[in-house]
Amino acid sequence: MLYQRILIALLTLFVIACTTDELYLEDSIVISDPEIPSLPIYSELGYNTFGVRYNRESITGNSYDYPLTVMVENGATSLIFKGSQSYSNKFTFTFKLSEAMASREALLTLGGKKYNLDSDNIAVSLVENNEEKSLEIISGEFEIKNAQKMLVDDEEKGVILSGVFQFQAKVDGEPASFSYGRFDVVIGYSNFYNLD
Repeated sequence: MLYQRILIALLTLFVIACTTDELYLEDSIVISDPEIPSLPIYSELGYNTFGVRYNRESITGNSYDYPLTVMVENGATSLIFKGSQSYSNKFTFTFKLSEAMASREALLTLGGKKYNLDSDNIAVSLVENNEEKSLEIISGEFEIKNAQKMLVDDEEKGVILSGVFQFQAKVDGEPASFSYGRFDVVIGYSNFYNLD
């Protein structure tokens, strides 16, 4: 009986070790920020997290949407962040860069770039519960602090984009602040789309 249990345990470990599925790279690792516990910490390790304070409540990535999807279309690159607030309100933030990234590897050139959100080279939009909001940016910035390759056993699995953002805006005519925004996401096959 003991021999059978050991054999089953070894076979199970062998099957798990030989599995080529790397879905774990898509999972989020959420470590709460000690100063703002409702947001994930800022990191640059590919934790697949996103969070921002919308006035006095937090919006964070959830377990059913990619926190960030990159879509290249019509000569522009859209960084599409999805999250929820108290599991009920769903939000989509889109930061549309005027430059086209032809491949995931081209995203590496974004590292260290800072964008002034009230300029012409980036557009911001907001959707709440599938309803596009009127968004008038007052001031703010979006910074991709780091862009690096994600390597697993010396094999590239994607690009990690990490950064911060904040802005003030009128949302449907009402003043609002979006503060302490941060993201740390692996961009791989499942969340990079080049439609050009």
